Amino acid sequence: MKHREEAAKIRDLIFRKGVTCSSIDQAQGLRAGTCNDALYEPNTIGERALAKALGKPAHKLWPTRYWRGGVRKAPQPAENYRKRRRTAQRQKVEAA
Repeated sequence: MKHREEAAKIRDLIFRKGVTCSSIDQAQGLRAGTCNDALYEPNTIGERALAKALGKPAHKLWPTRYWRGGVRKAPQPAENYRKRRRTAQRQKVEAA
């Protein structure tokens, strides 16, 4: 499953549960944006908070970040991170 599909599936579960990433952050006492960041990039604290709020184990929500037995991959594969545009690419987009 691709990473965007994983994030979309989890966002759908959050919506169906009737909560938001912000409310999960507040309930767990986390920095604003932690759960939202965890949807797209590996973040152990955010993953645990989302899994707890959804009542599912984290390895079921993010199969690309965990081994089959539920142990988190360390280090995370490079594909698990968002590809950020380089400065030169951003400047070309902004200039256009």
